[in-house]
Amino acid sequence: MTVREQVGDLLNGLGVDRWGFADLSSERGALNSEYGTVWDNYPRAVSLLMRLPLAVCEEMQQAGVPTSSYMYYYDVLNARLNDAAMRLSAFLEDCGWRAYPIPASQRMGDDKLAAIFSHRLAARLAGLGWIGKSCCLINPDFGPRHRLVTVLTDAPFSCDEPIKQNCGTCRLCADQCPAGAILGEDFNNNQPLKNRFNGPACDRFLKMARNSIGKRFCGRCIVACPVNNKTKQEQKLIFYLEKAPAEQILPYSLTAGLKSLQKKAQIRLWEDQIPEEGLPDDALFFAVPPALAAAAEATLESANVPYRIIGRLF
Repeated sequence: MTVREQVGDLLNGLGVDRWGFADLSSERGALNSEYGTVWDNYPRAVSLLMRLPLAVCEEMQQAGVPTSSYMYYYDVLNARLNDAAMRLSAFLEDCGWRAYPIPASQRMGDDKLAAIFSHRLAARLAGLGWIGKSCCLINPDFGPRHRLVTVLTDAPFSCDEPIKQNCGTCRLCADQCPAGAILGEDFNNNQPLKNRFNGPACDRFLKMARNSIGKRFCGRCIVACPVNNKTKQEQKLIFYLEKAPAEQILPYSLTAGLKSLQKKAQIRLWEDQIPEEGLPDDALFFAVPPALAAAAEATLESANVPYRIIGRLF
């Protein structure tokens, strides 16, 4: 068993929902500019993610303000992530490598918006998601409804690859930001943060929140994001059948086409799965709940029907 596999077993046993391995070398210049050379001895990172309870996020969205449950579980996740990071660091040190666990939620500076290392940067490089217009990490499975922690290391892991930006034209996070701090611009690592986020405006709002509820909490951008904001039972994976005759279409036919369907439901398509020439108007689709996806694939393969899973309906 490789060390990477051993790390996976350890994190799975600790209840970590997702993890990835990041090569930091491509961002070394940006890291040195932001933090100096303090992290130069750590060329890689392990990024850990734990989800927030979806029902708690739905409750906060309905309330319009941070709820006591949201604030409680926010702290619970931070504590659990810090514990997992400590255990992972101990394991890596026992193997003979350096490891530095970055606390899950540690803010510095007068505005409490700075950190000693960017969890989102590590998570993006580890393939756990993309940086959304809200400046949050958007995980394909949990959206921004999660917490992160990072363990810096010199362990020689094979590393994961970043995934594509996928916010598209959506700007719900900007529209619902009570501070007007989110400017609705796509993430661009070559541009300063101020081009997409007004930090002072966010800080002023959080100070007001602290005066009102006792803590610097908001979370509106987190609950506003539509990426997988429904339970798994309400989601369906979209299959695209290539060169399949109409009689082979399975239940949940979407043959009216994706454009007309988009008027009724939200669809997230995966660009790397869509043919370069696009999808024809008479393309054949079907959708199944994730629990039935394996059975659908087996049926298609046994019938020798070419297919792709091209997106998610939710």
